[in-house]
Amino acid sequence: MPRPEKPLDPFAGPVEQFAFDLRKLREKAGSPGYRELGKLSHYSPSTLADAARGQRLPSLAVTLAFVRACGGDEEEWERRWREIGAQDTDQPRTPSPYVGLKAFTEQDADRFFGRERLVGKLLGKLEHHDTVLVIGASGSGKSSLLRAGLLARVHGELITPGTHQIPQTEALLVVDQFEEIFTLPTATSSSPNSRAASTRPSSACAPTSTATSPATPPSPTPSRTRRSWSAR
Repeated sequence: MPRPEKPLDPFAGPVEQFAFDLRKLREKAGSPGYRELGKLSHYSPSTLADAARGQRLPSLAVTLAFVRACGGDEEEWERRWREIGAQDTDQPRTPSPYVGLKAFTEQDADRFFGRERLVGKLLGKLEHHDTVLVIGASGSGKSSLLRAGLLARVHGELITPGTHQIPQTEALLVVDQFEEIFTLPTATSSSPNSRAASTRPSSACAPTSTATSPATPPSPTPSRTRRSWSAR
């Protein structure tokens, strides 16, 4: 069974939009496999798949062969290809304010917005509690909240269970993907004197703040407990 293609953000740039529309054209043609398209276009499956990957603009010959095999309008696609090719590729592209499926990091703090109230609540909780859990629905922005929100404002260390050793520290310790600790052979706890903020899945979710983008799921929200926060 062929490996599914990685999602494309059509708003990331003209090349990504071009590749996104090539995928849509293939879907309209009945989603034939690239091996089948290769037989019709006389190009290798890998060349055709690369044309729809969105990393670079395919050659005009490959583009027209792809479109022809899918029954598209070659004249229209050639016009689009020439419009993109005519743009000055030497000009640096303005970074997209969105990072797609990846989490925002401390380096993205200047473009991470809409979570100010949550960050403030998290900071307030950490002033009064040794341990705070961030629990929420998958994709709601837990890791981004901790990395681009919390760690951009407070000095601390971030670890992921199974990939980092738990340090002995008096500073803020952030444990991302905390649920992974339950898959380890032995669970190790951090220093009792360290403050920790972690992420963990849960069914509890109460959206109370603006998302970082319109497509972002409901935001993680704290629950009032002595030793934990919840958000998913």
